[in-house]
Amino acid sequence: MTNKQEKQILNLIKFIPFFSVMIFFISILLIVINNRIQINKKELEEIKKNYLQIKKNRIKNEVLALARNINYEIEKAEENLKTELKNQVNTAYSIAMNIYKQNIDKDKKTIEKLIKDAIRPIRFNQNRGYFFIYDMNLKNILLPITPELEGFDFSTYKDIKGNYVVRNTAKLCKKYGKTFYTWYWYKPNDKKRHYKKIGYSKLFKPLNWFIGTGEYIDDFEKNLQQDIIKKIRQIRYENNNYFFIINYKGDILSHKNTNLINKNFLNAKDETGKYFVRNIINTARNGGGFVTYQAIILPYEQEAFKKISYVTAIDKWNWVIGSGEHLNDIEDAINLQKKQLKNELKDTLARITVLFIIIAFILMTLSAIIVTKSKNIFLNYKNSLMEEMKKNKKQFLIIQNQKKLSAMGDMLGNIAHQWKQPLNTMGISISKLLLLEESGSLKKDILIKSLKRIEKNIEFLSHTIDVFRNFFKPPKNIETFNLKKELENIIFIIQSSFEHNHIGLYNNFKENIFIEGDKKKLEQAIINIINNAIDAILIKNTGNGFIEIKTIKDNQNVTISIKNNGSHIPKEIADKIFEPYFTTKEDNQGTGVGLYMSKIIIENYFNGNLTFKNREDGVEFIISIPLAKMS
Repeated sequence: MTNKQEKQILNLIKFIPFFSVMIFFISILLIVINNRIQINKKELEEIKKNYLQIKKNRIKNEVLALARNINYEIEKAEENLKTELKNQVNTAYSIAMNIYKQNIDKDKKTIEKLIKDAIRPIRFNQNRGYFFIYDMNLKNILLPITPELEGFDFSTYKDIKGNYVVRNTAKLCKKYGKTFYTWYWYKPNDKKRHYKKIGYSKLFKPLNWFIGTGEYIDDFEKNLQQDIIKKIRQIRYENNNYFFIINYKGDILSHKNTNLINKNFLNAKDETGKYFVRNIINTARNGGGFVTYQAIILPYEQEAFKKISYVTAIDKWNWVIGSGEHLNDIEDAINLQKKQLKNELKDTLARITVLFIIIAFILMTLSAIIVTKSKNIFLNYKNSLMEEMKKNKKQFLIIQNQKKLSAMGDMLGNIAHQWKQPLNTMGISISKLLLLEESGSLKKDILIKSLKRIEKNIEFLSHTIDVFRNFFKPPKNIETFNLKKELENIIFIIQSSFEHNHIGLYNNFKENIFIEGDKKKLEQAIINIINNAIDAILIKNTGNGFIEIKTIKDNQNVTISIKNNGSHIPKEIADKIFEPYFTTKEDNQGTGVGLYMSKIIIENYFNGNLTFKNREDGVEFIISIPLAKMS
């Protein structure tokens, strides 16, 4: 062997480990950083989606609650009116009875006049309400709004629909002592339409009278509307949000901006030229919903606003009620949370980078020590070989070439063996250190123990470099691949988890099974299921845990069975385990997305199916995937 060859071998021993470790650590660092960035992006999207949905739900719930209250008031309107009329008549009755008792010694005409004079001026319901009195022979005794009719016979008086109002009321009072009665008549200021009117009368036996009053339901409802509008104008909730009311004609009945009230905006357009008020009305009348618009109402508002509102209809009153949120305010709140997440991401990436630099430096030092020892072994071997050559030159000449090749092969084989083994566990060790660092639980003794484990197993580095390189390559999307090979690769990747947790692994993979799809996503789905099985075994804590993985092939599909002897899945949660964010683990021990992601991957990317069954000794997850169509 020439000096040049010796230098080449020594350089290989010196530089191959160095560059292998550097490539490995740089690859892992880039993968971890990219993974954190992707997680951050997903978190930002979830924040935006969830924040907006929360706001929309809050608006919708507030509007629907208000609508329910208004509809309840409408339903109770006639009942409340009856109560009001009854109370008023009882008051008039009490007045009449007191006057009668105090003047019982007087003649009937005197008593009648005292009662009429006391009741005639009484008014209520915004001066619309008054009392009437008839005797049981249907002659009018008191009619304050048309006193000229007092003393006339009303036995033939009919309403618009032909009902004998006074006659029927007298009959009911005679039979029951008191009664409600409904009739239809014109209003004093509107002779074109007739309106429903409800009255209450009570028999006054001492004078053979009945005393009563009535009210147009339409007038009562208008008062009720005004009361409700007044209350709504005062209501505020969360961040000073308010309710608005628009009638079907486009008149604004209630709004935070009082300048808009009682003005019509049916023809108002937003910046895109759309009639946004008409859209609000149509949406409400068609069952209600969310509307988004951007408008400026001149001269009452000077700035355009982009807003999302929920609206619903109060059909009986031809009302639209709604409330909304300015989208600019929502965006500001979301941007603030985005900024916080970005700062957290920067801090996390900085800690990860520092940790990687420390670990890389330590491993480089260990690598240099091993290289130095390998170099000394090689030089010692060379010196001993030279000594042997001096003792027996002839024999040396015969076997020289064979000996060199054999020695070099053994030496390189030993080196290769030393660098291939530890990569099987190095990924797990590094991931554990990263998790401990992120959670603030990394201690010096744990770091030293992990680094010693890496030192002992550094011989296996080159093989794991290949595995990780293939595992983290970008997905090729749709491709046809050998299922057995992928399952073996998955087991190789997570082998350390079985060894660490003392869990047995049994597998039976059929040959020549090919499926079509994104194999990286399949790896992700199956690893999620296996990790879930490991957790179930550890929870049961039987001490003899095992996982069995096998494949079964028929003419159209392949079935992948993943069976474990861990805890059963209770019946009460059996229909929830594949739902997103559902987990039975303690806080901070699970996110509840593993099985959900697995089911989505199997169904959406492989047109397959993922189910489970509780077995006598544990749980079996069953994946069914169509076979690839081979040309």
